Parts: sequence; structure tokens; C-alpha cells
Amino acid sequence: MEEWFILCGCLWTIFVLSYTVYISKTLHKNKKKIEDFHKDKANLSVGFFHPYCSAGGGGERVLWLEVSHLLEKFPTCKIIIYTAEQTTVDALTDKVYKQFGIRVLPKFSLVFLESAFLLEPKEYPWFTLLGQAIGSMFVAIEALLRYTPNCFIDTTGFPASMCIARFCFGCYVVCYVHYPTISSDMLQVVKQRQIKYNNRTFIAKSYLATQCKLFYYRALMFLYFLTGKCADVVMVNSSWTKQHISVMWKPQYLKIVYPPCSVKTLLDFGLSGRKQHWVVSLSQFREEKNHAWQLFIIHKLIQQHEEKDLQDFCLVMMGSTRHEQDSERVTQLQKLADDLKVSSYIRWIINASREQIDYYLSRATIALHTMRDEHFGISLVEFMAAGVIPIAHRSGGVEKDIITHENNTEEYVAILEKLLFQLSEEQMHSIQCNMRIRVEEFSDETFAAEFTKYLLFPRC
Repeated sequence: MEEWFILCGCLWTIFVLSYTVYISKTLHKNKKKIEDFHKDKANLSVGFFHPYCSAGGGGERVLWLEVSHLLEKFPTCKIIIYTAEQTTVDALTDKVYKQFGIRVLPKFSLVFLESAFLLEPKEYPWFTLLGQAIGSMFVAIEALLRYTPNCFIDTTGFPASMCIARFCFGCYVVCYVHYPTISSDMLQVVKQRQIKYNNRTFIAKSYLATQCKLFYYRALMFLYFLTGKCADVVMVNSSWTKQHISVMWKPQYLKIVYPPCSVKTLLDFGLSGRKQHWVVSLSQFREEKNHAWQLFIIHKLIQQHEEKDLQDFCLVMMGSTRHEQDSERVTQLQKLADDLKVSSYIRWIINASREQIDYYLSRATIALHTMRDEHFGISLVEFMAAGVIPIAHRSGGVEKDIITHENNTEEYVAILEKLLFQLSEEQMHSIQCNMRIRVEEFSDETFAAEFTKYLLFPRC
């Protein structure tokens, strides 16, 4: 028995020493890659870890604008997109142009990830965040075995992939954080036993389950801290995200790079002759976007007004769906609209093209945005540039960087009533003009220049 313990101890010592040597060599290799990356900008190879690259959301706009800018600035740069979607470069560039109006040179390569199903939340009915984190490590291994760039960029929010890129493949690692995977705000929701999409009813109602989930979240926060340490450069999209990331990761290089918003065309939209009672909503049909709340707001508004006051009233709900779960969510929302008897006031535009979005933004006067703790909200900036007055939740990056508006159903309804029925055309025009002044710093050009500068020169 004693010999067995000695043997195990020796084997463990050999393993630890071997692993230490391996990590040391990898870090040395990583340091050399960083030096090469900054010296030889003519021969960059950059891999973007973005499995759902055609999903049509704000994160995808970030991805494609930066890909487009890198290809134009560095024609010899080799760009790789690690994707879960079986498509072609030409089909993808066409889709990106329809979604965002961004022309991307078809000079990048796609690496299809067969293991990408491991990233799906439906694969982990329990311990979803942990399951996705572990799954993303296996997906990253597949990605980097298929092609290893000298720069690996996570633009989709799977920080565990950065550990693989840095320690197993010696890549220079960059990430653009839209939203922290785990945050102190999420802990507060569990502590206060609130029922939300990420805190089920039976957990909120049970003291023991709440304590177990708090332990789980704290463990995740520690793991999140470790994964964050693997990034050489960290960029975030808002003051709110920066506040959380600076506390959790304490990165050496951290910078706010506001996401790209295509405001040039929107600023040209006229402000007169609009449909006074048209309200728009624009976001991916994800659970946290809280579209159901918008239907309840409209239901309450209708209850408080006679039908003749709302003859030309319409809520246009535009957004994209990433997969079957999102499509099912749209079906559930449509059923809820029927149950609330508001269907006749709703217009659904699923997977809206850029042309459709611009059509409604040029005619509407008000926008609804109901996500709590929105990290930034590209659609909010687009609303403001287009002269559409947004009503948004007073939290997250929306509060810190963009606007301050409403907090509960009654407040939403009250401000809707004011905008729909009480303000004069001159008062509305004054609000719209003031909004447009605010959005000038949120442009495609500013984002692309800042992202590339900080990617190549993090000390600037």
C-alpha cells in the first residue's frame, strides 16, 4: 500500500513538472507570436470564433464590419471565420449585405465546426452556463486543429475558448465582450429570489435551491475570472460592460469600443409626415429581449383608450431568429398576442432585411425596447439616428451610455400616451433633433478604426 502511494506521488510529480514545462514553452511561443503579430502586419492571420455568424444581430454587425475593415486595410491578411453554419463565402457575403448593408470582400475562409451543437443551451437543461463553457472548449479545440491563426478573436461570448487558444495553441488572444457571461447583477437576482428567465420559479421559491444556485454562480464567477486572464487584449461595448469586466477580469489592456451603428443613412430620414401612431421594436427574438412585456404594454394601452383613438396604431415587431428555439419563441409570442386580443395591432417582420428595417424606421415615431440590463443596444442608437424616440429600460449600458427612460409597465404606458396623444409636432421634432446630436460618436467608421487600432496597438 505504501509503495502504491509513493508511485502515485512520483507519477503526479512527473505530470505537474511536465505540464509546467509545457505551459512555459507555450507561453514563450505565445510571446513570440505576439511579437510577430505586431511586427509583421502584412501577413496577419486572424481567426474569428463566431459560430452563428449570420444570425443578424448586433454581435454579427460587429464581426462583419471588422472583417470588412481588416480586409480593406490589410489585403494580404488571412481571415478565418469559425462557424456552425454550412454555407459558402458568396452566400454569406450576400446575406450580410441584405442584413446590414455591409459589403465584405469574399476573401475570407470558413471553417465549419461539426461539434458546434455543444454550444447550444438546449443540450444542457441543467447547469447550462457550465455546460456551454466546457462545450466551447471542445469546439475551440476542433476549430484550432482545423486552422491555427496567430491571432484568435472571440466576438461571440465564449471566453473558455480563449484558454484553449492561448495555452494549447499559443495564439495571441483578443476578445470583444458584448455582455459578461456571469455578473454580480445575476447574483443579485438569485439573492433576492426574483423570478426571471434565468432564475426559475421553483428555485426562487426555495431557500435551499437558492443557496445552491448562489454557490454555483460564485464558482462560475471564479472560472470566468480565470478564463478572462487568458486574453491579451479585451475590448468591451459599453461603460456598463467595462465596469463589470474590470472588476471580474482585471485585464491589463481594457478599452471601450462602442459597437458600430450605421447612422449615415438614418440621419438623412425626414422628420415630418410620419405615421404618428406607429411604434417599432427591433431586436433578435431571444428570451432576454423580453418581447412578451411589449405585448402586455400594448394590451394595457389599449385597455385605457377607446378604439377610435387607436385606429392607425400599430406595433411593428422586427427581428431575426437564430435557430429553431427562436422560431418557437415567435410562435409563442403570436399566441400570447391572440390571447391578449392585441393581434390586430401587431405587425410581425421576421428576419427583416435592411430595406424593411429602414422602411419602418423612416415612418415610425416611437420605439419600444424592454430588455433589462441591455449591455449597449445598437438598435437604440439606430432609433435615435432615424428620429424614432426610444422608450427603454433604465438599466445596463442603456442608462450609462445612451438614454434614460422607463422602468415598469405603468411608466412605459404613461410615456407612450404622452408621445402618442399629448406632445405637439414641434415638441416631438425638438426631441428628435436632440437625439440625433447624441448619436454622432456611434458610427461604423469610428468602430472600425478603434477596433483595429486597439487590436494592433493595445497600449494606445
